[in-house]
This record gives sequence, structure tokens and C-alpha cells, in this order.
Amino acid sequence: MADYATPVVFDGQSLDIETVRRVSLLFGVHSAQHDEPPNLDELLASSAVRARELGFASSGDLIGVTAGLEGQGLGTNLLEVHRVP
Repeated sequence: MADYATPVVFDGQSLDIETVRRVSLLFGVHSAQHDEPPNLDELLASSAVRARELGFASSGDLIGVTAGLEGQGLGTNLLEVHRVP
């Protein structure tokens, strides 16, 4: 497995503890339970701050945020590139 390890860090956050547990089993993914932000701007901001606090990103870095937005009827339906404050 180590031959295929990616240098990219994935931080999986979910409101649902069962999802957090399943994601934690994936190789190279750090997962944690996270409260659902009230809007998209808060989701992006809190994800960036969390990445910085965990040491996955530094201020000024670009991160990719994927999410499943409620009410869309699909799974993951958002990919946003966001700059860490």
C-alpha cells in the first residue's frame, strides 16, 4: 500500500458519526465529526481554518473542498478551490 500512498492529505468531515467511522478506514484520510455550517461560505471558511489548525495547509495555500449539499438529491455535488486565510 505504501507504494501507492499520495503526498496529498485528505481531511474528511461529516455531521454523521457513521460516515466519519467509515471514512477513517480509508488509507490516507483523516476524519472527524464536524457540525454542519449554516451556509456555503461558512463551510468553506471552517474547512480552511480546520486544515490550517491541523497543519495540513498554511495561510495562503489553496485547498480543494468537496461536499454534498443538502436538497440536491445527490451525493457529493460540490468541488470548490478555496484559499486558506
